Amino acid sequence: MVDAEKPSPPGSKEVRIDSPTVQNIPLTYVNHVIVHGSENEIFLTLFQVAPPVVVTEQELAVITSVPANCIGRVVLTWPKALELWGILGNKLRERADREQAATGSAQSETKDK
Repeated sequence: MVDAEKPSPPGSKEVRIDSPTVQNIPLTYVNHVIVHGSENEIFLTLFQVAPPVVVTEQELAVITSVPANCIGRVVLTWPKALELWGILGNKLRERADREQAATGSAQSETKDK
């Protein structure tokens, strides 16, 4: 997330970040997020909620809540949060464009037949 057009302030320089290997860190799906903000930061708390399997109406009747397993908590400065928002937006647009192109080509193949 380097801004190539923004010059480094005097007395500083840009250096590469050596990211550690993350192969041993498990991937976990997140299906519930709580977002809080302060004047200078934004806080994301990430959860995985696994609703119980319900078989009968009686089982459903006694359920009043489901457990949420906290996967992680992240704090970002507002500028970094906006940068992340932009990156996520770009990725979502790219995916939507690919899906639209795939749907469009599938529809045109159907019309050709």
